[in-house]
Amino acid sequence: MKRTTLLAYRNNNTWQALQDALLDKATSVAARNKSELVVNVFQPTDGPEVIDQWIGSVKAENEIVHAITDGTVSSRMSKAGFDMGWEFNDNLNGYLDIRHMEELAMPLEEVIRTAYLRLNEAVRPDLWVIVVNNLSDYDIFKIMGKEKYNEEVTDADRAAHVEKFRSLIPAGQTVEVFPYSGWHNPTETFNRDAIKGKKVVMICHHHAVGHLKPGPLDGTLQGSLCLDTYPSAFLPEVSSVIRVDDIIGGDVIGKIRQRLLRHN
Repeated sequence: MKRTTLLAYRNNNTWQALQDALLDKATSVAARNKSELVVNVFQPTDGPEVIDQWIGSVKAENEIVHAITDGTVSSRMSKAGFDMGWEFNDNLNGYLDIRHMEELAMPLEEVIRTAYLRLNEAVRPDLWVIVVNNLSDYDIFKIMGKEKYNEEVTDADRAAHVEKFRSLIPAGQTVEVFPYSGWHNPTETFNRDAIKGKKVVMICHHHAVGHLKPGPLDGTLQGSLCLDTYPSAFLPEVSSVIRVDDIIGGDVIGKIRQRLLRHN
């Protein structure tokens, strides 16, 4: 089997703006891995089944040693059994580095409110869900005055964080809250029947996601989203769904291009 490096993306505005930088990076990575470069650009209308079929055909004929992808292809490869850790996968979202809050162009609450509004318009969900587990980690809204974890967090702390996140969801939306049930048994009150067959936007801390097995959005309609509670995690994830350049500030495409070139 041929050693192969993959470059696979959806044909969208980001791809159009960055394809030269991505091709340069992929060519460099393929050479470094002594592998052949295979490029595939999916159309915006291609569904998961199209991506899955392509992944299966490439997997059957090649030893895939590295993959450079967008978030959509990365998630489908993960479902196909690939370990999409950083050593194997360069995900474009990872190059959108907004860990430093001072880089954001507006106050934190306005950042989240604006992102939620745009997501609501883009996704048109049937339901928003707030999962309470670990919701107050990092105390990003400075509600508690200091970071607290697990048993240190009171019911009042959790309720205040629920109400804060609820206040940032666009008006008129149906919102479900799955109450806290303890770190060691977070699935006890997670009502899967409430989300089954619906398009859902879920606000859920990444530690809580890891303890909700099977995945919290299993059984929901295609297009459902699970949003981390921390902007540096969820803004890169949704950058392919909504505009975020004005939220982050500056030339986002330029920032990604610079990071791609630095990491060639």
